[in-house]
Amino acid sequence: MRAKELIQLLQTLPPDNKIVVRGYEGYYKDILQFNEVKIKPKSGCLLV
Repeated sequence: MRAKELIQLLQTLPPDNKIVVRGYEGYYKDILQFNEVKIKPKSGCLLV
């Protein structure tokens, strides 16, 4: 996904939404698809 595509998708969301990308052991991942989901942090986990 290119920056232009991502910006267009992000502009459809409320500006205070938290954005997360699934990764594995600190590696970077390309954004392959865009889905809006509700997340619930695990007990003792802090979302910043």
